[in-house]
Amino acid sequence: MLFYQMRCGDVKLLTGLGRNKAMTERKNLAAIATAAALLGLSACVSGSEPPTAPKPAIVQDVEFVRGCWVRKDAPGGPALGFLRLLPKGADGPAYEGQLHNVTDPSMPVRSDYSFRRDGSSMTFKARRSDARTYAAAPIPDAIAPPLAAGSKRASFAIGPAAAGWLIADGGAETLRIYTMFGDGRVRPDWFNGERDGCD
Repeated sequence: MLFYQMRCGDVKLLTGLGRNKAMTERKNLAAIATAAALLGLSACVSGSEPPTAPKPAIVQDVEFVRGCWVRKDAPGGPALGFLRLLPKGADGPAYEGQLHNVTDPSMPVRSDYSFRRDGSSMTFKARRSDARTYAAAPIPDAIAPPLAAGSKRASFAIGPAAAGWLIADGGAETLRIYTMFGDGRVRPDWFNGERDGCD
C-alpha cells in the first residue's frame, strides 16, 4: 500500500511495500514521487504571486463637472463664455478645458481648469497668472456655503489650513466655480453657467 503527503517544497513518501515487490514497482514509486514534487513546486510558485493592486480610491466625486457649459447673464440669454470639461481620450486622467470669452471674435481664453477624475486635485490658471494645483480638502460645516438640493460639491484648499477653497458646485444642468476664503468671503465667480450640448 502507498501513502504520500505533500507540502510546498517538501514531499514525504510513506510506503508499506512488501519484501517481495518487484523492481518495477520501485520505478513506479519514483515516477509518482517526481510528479508529486513537481505539483508541489507549482503550487508554491502560484501561491507566491502578489495580489492584484486595488483600484485608486475616489477622493471626491467630480463627475458632475464633465460636459460643455455656457455662461449667460440670464437664463436663455446670449452666451458670454464657453467652457468644455472633457477627458483627453476615454481613459484620460482629468476633465480639463478652457473658458473662452465668446463675445470677442478672437475668443480669448479667460481661465484654464483641470479636475482629476478621482477628485484628488484640481489645477487652475487664471488669465495672466501661472497654473497652480490644489489638493482636495473639505470645507468645515460651520462656514460651508449652502448647496442646492440635488447638487454636488468638490472643494480644494488654496493655501494653509482654513485659508480658503476653490469650489465647484453643480447639478444636472448648472455649474459654478468660485473661491471662498477662510473668513467666509466669496470672490466673484470664475464661472457660473448652464449645461450645453457638446458638438
